[in-house]
Amino acid sequence: HNSIWYAGPGGVRDRDPAIQRQIKAADHIDVERGIGSDTGLTGGNGQWSLNALFAYIDRVHALGKGVTMQQYKLDPAGREYSLAGYFLISSGGDLYSDANATPDDWWVGYDVDLGTPMGPRTYRDGVFQRKFSCGLVVVGEPGLHSRTVPLDGSYMTLDGRAVRSVDISSKQGMVLRSCGSDTDSKDTHSRKH
Repeated sequence: HNSIWYAGPGGVRDRDPAIQRQIKAADHIDVERGIGSDTGLTGGNGQWSLNALFAYIDRVHALGKGVTMQQYKLDPAGREYSLAGYFLISSGGDLYSDANATPDDWWVGYDVDLGTPMGPRTYRDGVFQRKFSCGLVVVGEPGLHSRTVPLDGSYMTLDGRAVRSVDISSKQGMVLRSCGSDTDSKDTHSRKH
């Protein structure tokens, strides 16, 4: 179902009984535009913030439902931001959709295996992070001024650069690997995140 995340009366939204019934009737809830294609998302904790969208997804998960992060018309930077956002929320039963991806236009990011989540996402000063057994994702909320984020070790970017810190800014995401084909580790975790 496409249960719009901001539907429902002001201050109530998805706690409205009718919307609760809609969510409970679905196997998956479509989050149309995901985070990369939704130009109305803001930083902070307001009603239109990325934090508010993630909180909605957490409530959908609490009802035992998965979400599909559906993206539209993304440039290469938008793809990584959107994919990193997916990794921030994924509970193992979620899906990611890119309306432009085809076998002839396949992006390397869609083959990334970060392994098992090592905990929930964190949020501090406009930066979201989530650690995995084989990597880390970092996302800058909308409106974030550029900053350097120190990392807890050495990681590889999707284009193969080794980094120990990353520069992150508004609507930017980074998917970083710590094991896989470019490293000595032989991690074999599934692609369920």
